[in-house]
Amino acid sequence: MNRTIKVILKRFVYLLIVLLGLSMLIFTLARIMPGDPVRMALGARAPEWVVQRAIEENHLDKPIYVQYYYWFKGILKGDLGFSWVTRRPVMEDIKIFFPATLELVLYTDILILFFGLLFGAIAGFYSNTWKDTLLRMLAYLGISAPPFIFAIVLMVVFGSFFKILPTMGRVSEGFVSPPVITHFVTIDSLIAGEFSAFFDAIKHFIIPVVSLSLKPIAEMARITRAGIIENLEKDYITAAKSYGISQKVIMSKYLLKPSIIPAISLFGLVSVQLFPHAFIIEGLLNWPGLSRYGMEGILNKDLNSIIAVVLVVGLLFIISSIVVDLITSWLDPRINIREGV
Repeated sequence: MNRTIKVILKRFVYLLIVLLGLSMLIFTLARIMPGDPVRMALGARAPEWVVQRAIEENHLDKPIYVQYYYWFKGILKGDLGFSWVTRRPVMEDIKIFFPATLELVLYTDILILFFGLLFGAIAGFYSNTWKDTLLRMLAYLGISAPPFIFAIVLMVVFGSFFKILPTMGRVSEGFVSPPVITHFVTIDSLIAGEFSAFFDAIKHFIIPVVSLSLKPIAEMARITRAGIIENLEKDYITAAKSYGISQKVIMSKYLLKPSIIPAISLFGLVSVQLFPHAFIIEGLLNWPGLSRYGMEGILNKDLNSIIAVVLVVGLLFIISSIVVDLITSWLDPRINIREGV
């Protein structure tokens, strides 16, 4: 077996252990949160015998470690439990809500990766010029406010004042959602040949995607700029310039790859953080996504949905860390994935 594959599998096992510990922690925290989850789910007028029966069926009258045993036993069978808020199995809820947030995050990632690296490369290569100054000012503006502030501004300007962008949901009321194939509304619209629905869905993505991407773009641009300025002073770049190699070739072939490694590492973390950060955006825009589902679970103390959302995000962190390691190793072969790291 290839050594790299062995190391990746070993790291994956380590991270699964971390995920197991996370499940124990969040399971315990969810149980000791203030409030009676059964009474909140059934309502204040529910008969006491109905409440007691629900407590016994969900093993809530047992010690926490016994409750965890029954929950983990269900996990091994692919059962994440039952949601008292939606009245559906949590696994079914994840299948419904996760694609909406994943599609939102993927479009945001494309924007972050493209403009973050582009602006950072321009600012670094033309440091201390008007281009650098302008991009740094825009970066400070992007970092200065949280995403929901940008969302509110965009909603007011483009949704209420100019009325050119929709501010609620994934599709407009006049459009019927396309047949569910991939659960991504834009892709499903293209597959079904409903191009008007596709462009309508794209318009719905503009405000949430731009709002979520502005701050990460600014962060990636600053790190990319710093990496390029640092590498511009390296001897191999000076030698390349002395040989008369064009700036375009130096930038694309010798300078860019080693300079964006820190930005790629940041991107892996930022990409996963978009899931918990999206809950306010999804709430503002009535977006039927996983982040909003998790927040409603917290507000209603829906124990199984809270744990499921945290575990999904934790699993994404695991996958992201492994992918980032592979990409950085490919960008710079001098960086080896070492065993035990």
